[in-house]
Amino acid sequence: IRVLNQADALIEGGAELEQGWLPPLIQSARNPRILPNAPGHIVLARGLKLLEIPTRLDRSQGDNHASGNPHFNLDPANFKPMAATIAEAFSRLDPANQSVYQANLRAFGERLDKKMAEWTKLAAPLRGVKVITYHKSFEYLAARYGFEIFGQIEPKPGLEPTPTHINALIPNAKAAGVK
Repeated sequence: IRVLNQADALIEGGAELEQGWLPPLIQSARNPRILPNAPGHIVLARGLKLLEIPTRLDRSQGDNHASGNPHFNLDPANFKPMAATIAEAFSRLDPANQSVYQANLRAFGERLDKKMAEWTKLAAPLRGVKVITYHKSFEYLAARYGFEIFGQIEPKPGLEPTPTHINALIPNAKAAGVK
């Protein structure tokens, strides 16, 4: 709370990932610079195309987020718009150094473009490979590199796996050729 009280900016992932713990900290910090919709409150999810936006919200479906799957940072292509969001906000907060932020953004974009090409080649053997994840957190990475998420160990997001779920998942995964 002390750190937030003195902050000039706060970078939040967004898409409700921090919903359960960040709002009370911001409120307790009593810092108008980082309140929601203040110039110093930077939300990285704004402007991104989010996956798995629910058509209905129902707690029986687990810990779903109304804005969509909040694990967008696992698609490295999302780093470009996230970096642009940060550079834009910092340029507004510190206009004297806008050219530095913009130059750094361009340099970052160039490095990321090279790495994206490299990672795409490295990930090519994963295309079509079926995997099981623990939580619904790898959907963006799977969409980027073409591997298939067969299922999750959690029966629903945020719910602990049950023996019944695991006992059904194992034979289904074997039958589907999941390694």
